[in-house]
Amino acid sequence: MIALAPLARAAETPTTYQERVVGVETGLPTTCNNGTAQASSFAGGALGTLNGTFSATICHSTLGSTGGTINQGGSFVLSGQGTIVGGVFTGGSIVPLPGATGHFGTFCFENFWVMGGLVSTSGYPGSFAAVLTHYGTWTGISCNVTFATVAGRATITA
Repeated sequence: MIALAPLARAAETPTTYQERVVGVETGLPTTCNNGTAQASSFAGGALGTLNGTFSATICHSTLGSTGGTINQGGSFVLSGQGTIVGGVFTGGSIVPLPGATGHFGTFCFENFWVMGGLVSTSGYPGSFAAVLTHYGTWTGISCNVTFATVAGRATITA
């Protein structure tokens, strides 16, 4: 008689995904899931390991002339080629880029350097860095932002 023992399943080797992301803000800021900050959502394309799409909801402080912070929470998803990688933001910073704010007539823009940490749903760390650009109407004193884009890189292991 031959005893049948279950085969031990080998642990899967984690994969590191490196994506260039470009996207647009998908709506007005809302309240973050932790109830203490603003949440801005973005969606767009991801080119790199997955060659697909990305979506993200980022919890952040109110942006001022000195920038702001990215709070823990929010979420991100990268997907492509039958693979979905998700997780949350672990924190970060939003810094105005010197000389990267301006207006022409009633049109205005503001550029920020955004960087911080990620953690995948499987518990592995990652990072992101991007340029956030706000577009809006110049009031004569400030930029009344109505739209935003993001372009940068994300690296995450899952």
